[in-house]
Amino acid sequence: MIRFRRFAAAMAVLSIIATALSPARAATPSFDCAKAGDAIEKMVCADDQLAALDRQLAGVFAEALTIIAGYGGTNAIRQKAEKDLKADQRGWLKGRNECAKADDPRACAQGAYKARIAMLQAQYSLVKGSDPSAYGCNGNDADELTVTFFATDPPTLRAERGDRQMFALQAAGQEGGKYVGDSGVSFQEKSREATVEWPQGTVFYCTRKQ
Repeated sequence: MIRFRRFAAAMAVLSIIATALSPARAATPSFDCAKAGDAIEKMVCADDQLAALDRQLAGVFAEALTIIAGYGGTNAIRQKAEKDLKADQRGWLKGRNECAKADDPRACAQGAYKARIAMLQAQYSLVKGSDPSAYGCNGNDADELTVTFFATDPPTLRAERGDRQMFALQAAGQEGGKYVGDSGVSFQEKSREATVEWPQGTVFYCTRKQ
């Protein structure tokens, strides 16, 4: 009996050592790692945090498609919105893969994932936004701006002017809560005074009304 107990104890110790020396559990992103050919895809497959972000993005993307499927109007409108979203996602993937050329590829990829998730959450209202804030701009009613803020990571906003809306992400390391988006849009507010750059180089100087 004593010999058996000693043998069992020794086997338990060996099992613990083998577990400690075994390779770490493979990360599981949303795509098949056996088919990963790009350097960034391989990095995602080997990194649990990046893999988790990839799974989160896949879930957010699926939610966005569900929102589109529920759009009113014609099938043509829904089909175009879905086609545009998928094309945008392919463009994002191409940009993510360019992180292989960055000084810190992992930090670049992580930032790309977080920015994409936040932007989709704001664009499709997948997280609750703040109450809209109205801004009077340049003393002209036609330039009035309505801004909704989203507590995403990083924070995002939706700016609406007339029948057009733009989205922007809070820029890292920027004072005064500066937000920057595509097409040259930016928004920065301090003490209820905001400077807004709209596409085509239009600049507004705005005051929050409420």
